[in-house]
Order: sequence, then structure tokens, then C-alpha cells
Amino acid sequence: MKGSRLAKEYFRLLLKREIASAERLLERIENSLQDSDLEKGYLTALRGILASVRTKSYRDSLAHQVIRDRKKASSMIRDFNKRSKTRWESDFDKGYFTAWKDYLKVIIKSTSLE
Repeated sequence: MKGSRLAKEYFRLLLKREIASAERLLERIENSLQDSDLEKGYLTALRGILASVRTKSYRDSLAHQVIRDRKKASSMIRDFNKRSKTRWESDFDKGYFTAWKDYLKVIIKSTSLE
């Protein structure tokens, strides 16, 4: 799942706030996943990111704040990268942190943060 074309498209839809399209794509992603803890963690993060974008308080969410703060986004990518690779985290947690890292990378590439 990590870095897949579907996940990248999902993140792009969320950045454009095309919620209905993102939800349909999330269903496709769910159907394509294996039943591993790593992919369950990744999927949990995808659902959480969607929930944060969908809320009225989106502008206060971390997902939105990093769009305007390259330093914060880069710092979070480094942190999530470490967490996704450490042997102390569970596979579920590694999948979760990997999804957030992938989302932040798409944000950086899709905005003027680069």
C-alpha cells in the first residue's frame, strides 16, 4: 500500500476537498488491501485523515496546518519516518505512521511548500 498510486490519488482528492470522490476511492483501497496489521494501520490513518478533512474545524487540524508550514511538515515527515521504521513499533503503528508520512509528502509536492 505504501506509496501506491491509489493512495496518492486519495491524498490529492483530500487536498482538493473532493470528499465524495475520496470516499469512493477509499472503498477501492479497502477492497485492494491484504489483511495484514501493517495495512490495517495504513487504512486506519487514511480514515482518520478523511475524518479530519471532513470536519468543520478542518482549519485547526494538524493536516491543514502543515499545508502552510514547510518546517512543521518536514519535521513531521522525519518523525513519522523514524516511527515507521523502528523495531519497537507494532506493524499496525508502522502502517499508520507510513500513511501520514505519505500524506505529508503529497502535501509538500502539491503545494508551494516545495
